[in-house]
Amino acid sequence: MPGKPQHERRQGKRIPLSFQVEVSGIGPNGVPYCDHAAATDVSERGCQLHMSREVKPGDLLTLRVVRRKDAHAAQEAPFLYQAVWVQSSPGGWIAGLAALEPGNPWRVTFPQEAFVSE
Repeated sequence: MPGKPQHERRQGKRIPLSFQVEVSGIGPNGVPYCDHAAATDVSERGCQLHMSREVKPGDLLTLRVVRRKDAHAAQEAPFLYQAVWVQSSPGGWIAGLAALEPGNPWRVTFPQEAFVSE
């Protein structure tokens, strides 16, 4: 699939979890938007985003994880990402996102990558 990076180019260990998120960005007409989407295949450095709106590689997006209302937590802070690759899918679009700032919006402990010596 054109534009999709090879598995070896990923930075960080991915975990096959899914989170409901609010994604915000600026549309091609310059109008801001905020949509609900699903983030999957998450890591400390990125995720896949499944959404109904088309985005382009290079687009800047903010993601905010939507937590259950009964969690009694304050509203989550948004995190900044950049679309690296985008492809159409049945019912919408899938984008590979790279984190542009440190943080862990998923609240997940990621496995440490093993040190490999040659």
